Amino acid sequence: MKRTLARGVSVSLLLLPSLVRAADIEVPAQGGLPAFSVRVAPDAKSLRFGRPGGAMTELLVDAPVKVGVKPEVRTISVGQGRSIVHVLVPTDAAGGERAGTWEAVLAPSLSEPLFAGRTGFVRGPEGEREGARVEIVRRADGTSSVLLSEIREDSRICGEDATAIRPRGLDPKTLTFRGATVQRLSPEARASAKRLVATRAPSPRTPPVAKLLSLAGESSAQGLAKNLLDERADTAWTEDRPGVGQGEFVTLRTPRELPIERLVLTVTPTGAPADFAAPHTLYLVTPGEVRELGVPEELAFQAGGELEVRFATPLRTECFSIVLGDAYADGVAAPRVGIAGIAAYSALEAKPIDAIARDLGAGGETAEAATAFLKRAGEPGLESIAKVYSALDGSGRARAIDVATAAPSCDAAGRVLLLGVVDADREASRKARDRIERCGKGAARALATGLGGADPKLRAVSAELFGLVAPREALEPLVTALGKGERAERSAVRAATAKAARNAPPATLDGWLAAESASDSAKRVEILRAFAGRLGELPHAEETLSLAATSPEMATRYVLVDAVRAFALARPDRIAPLLGLLGDRDAHVRAHAAEASAGIAAATPKLVASLGDPEPRVREASLGALGVSGAAPERETIALLASDEWTFVRVAAAAALGTTRAATATTQSALESALKDKSILVRQASLSALGTRRATSSAPAISALARDAETPVDLRVSATRTLGMICAPSELDYLTRAANRALSPIDEADLRVGVAAIDALGRIHPDDLGARLAKLREKNVRPPLRHAAERAIAETDVCRAQK
Repeated sequence: MKRTLARGVSVSLLLLPSLVRAADIEVPAQGGLPAFSVRVAPDAKSLRFGRPGGAMTELLVDAPVKVGVKPEVRTISVGQGRSIVHVLVPTDAAGGERAGTWEAVLAPSLSEPLFAGRTGFVRGPEGEREGARVEIVRRADGTSSVLLSEIREDSRICGEDATAIRPRGLDPKTLTFRGATVQRLSPEARASAKRLVATRAPSPRTPPVAKLLSLAGESSAQGLAKNLLDERADTAWTEDRPGVGQGEFVTLRTPRELPIERLVLTVTPTGAPADFAAPHTLYLVTPGEVRELGVPEELAFQAGGELEVRFATPLRTECFSIVLGDAYADGVAAPRVGIAGIAAYSALEAKPIDAIARDLGAGGETAEAATAFLKRAGEPGLESIAKVYSALDGSGRARAIDVATAAPSCDAAGRVLLLGVVDADREASRKARDRIERCGKGAARALATGLGGADPKLRAVSAELFGLVAPREALEPLVTALGKGERAERSAVRAATAKAARNAPPATLDGWLAAESASDSAKRVEILRAFAGRLGELPHAEETLSLAATSPEMATRYVLVDAVRAFALARPDRIAPLLGLLGDRDAHVRAHAAEASAGIAAATPKLVASLGDPEPRVREASLGALGVSGAAPERETIALLASDEWTFVRVAAAAALGTTRAATATTQSALESALKDKSILVRQASLSALGTRRATSSAPAISALARDAETPVDLRVSATRTLGMICAPSELDYLTRAANRALSPIDEADLRVGVAAIDALGRIHPDDLGARLAKLREKNVRPPLRHAAERAIAETDVCRAQK
């Protein structure tokens, strides 16, 4: 094996034969250096080295030593009459080529090792492991070279487990490691390499649509390999080793699904520096095969010149390496050898890209190749997918979404992703939506395009996602889109605008409001509804609301109610728009406005007046709003409970009396009287109101309802529970009898009333509750009753009334 160790010096090297194992070794004085002794401890966990009979240096083996295996200690003649000692200690630690080895390189006259430590892949996560390698190779004259290099999983020749990176050779004169150039390919591999024919590439060359190549690693420490793929003629990758850099390499990944039909190499960059040298020979290495490429002289010295290599059989591989051979370096003292660029073309380059997009639905290898191609075709590929998306079958659309989600640019992929979001296939929709959400504001341009497109469904989805992922960028496009399309689309745009407006400057929002305040338009209403949560901060809000609230369109006034409520809550001193809607000419608007007035104290007088409204739904809504704040007037509310012809109004009146702060004994009497109302709904509402008021003195009336076998069972159950709510200790015996009657019920009523009685007892919680429920807690009792009894015993929200 031939290796170049220094600039202009090359030596023939052979691998050392098997070595004799030994525990220690003596090296006689030689080459002007003193004698040298190495002693390895019996357990091989340490060694000592130095002059025989003199001071010795101890070196610990900082790795777990493999039990039962002897270390190797050998003398290596390195030339100029000098030798070093190489120690190998097998360990249990995993490594690379020499898995589980600790090594040391020791030299006479030196008190420190030239190298000591584990070799192989010993550091870093899987796929990025790295470490060191020591190689001993024999020259033709019987001496040996000692090479120390790095190895990295992410920087190796394609097909190799590990490749030496930045090698250093031992200088026998100074016994130090110096930079060396090493041809990684063996003489046998180079001699048997297949010859590739290079021709001048057609000019001008069309860059490949699909970028098949990506960087997998390089031997150079300069990080210049990226220049090979930047499609620029003025940049280049060059090696950084002594000599002409033979053996230095770049490894590139390529999709196996897309066989490479041809390669185009740009050899010499334009504006190349004086020390640049073009390679004379390159090697293309794939797993198990080496190909040799001679660079024609006329192209080697032509700045920006390109050569083309066509493969008789397309190259199907996951990676390949470009390895330097010799170079056109005559007259250059310290050449930097490299190439300016490389591009790969698949057979699909000749096919129209829209046809490739349609192949996503073809299945088999055709679909796999189309997917791989389009993933690397960038924006043109995504545009073609968007054109044919609706014509693809389910599997084709799934592949299309895979291509779009893998795209580095959310901007380019956005249109396809939006089509995926509205896809009927749930998995495709989930993947596309997730990708857009992860894109964030990177998807803003695509979402703006979707928002302005012709598809209503796509516009609605674009609006929703726009307001979610990029609210700042979305606000202006969303405001522009307000009021357009059908109901579902308008709702989506409005909701998205509301999200986008949450953190916008008030001046920005007010500017839009002022611009629309002069016209009676659907757009103005939509803006008011979208900005509802911020109206209290906007100077033009009251004026615009008042103007819109006078619209001749009932529907317009109706939908404005929620915006008016939001403004009134934020500005309780400015409720003129709300009062206007409470007096609207349409009953539907008045009722909706009454509902929206709940909790707004300044609206109370108008709500009280609305109790006399001729429309029952307005009366009902007003009672509900007054009940929320406990402001229902006693006299008017009792009158409605007693005599309103509409059941739902009487129900609302009962509920309002349950919370009113104006209540007197008259209120309680009215609720008791309502327990006889012809409507069971009114009686239920009255029971609930008495329970809410904790009307203990109403216990006899409630108990009579609970005991009456002629009363509907639902009402009896409610009455029984209400006895617990009002904390009626006078009814404990009745409740106990009703609870125990459930042990042997005659009918469903006994069972349901019994459970309600157990709950009521738990709420009242007498001191003897355990005794009252003892039979119900026995093991043979049906589970629902036993569980109800246990729940009553454990009840904490209790009355603790006097028993």
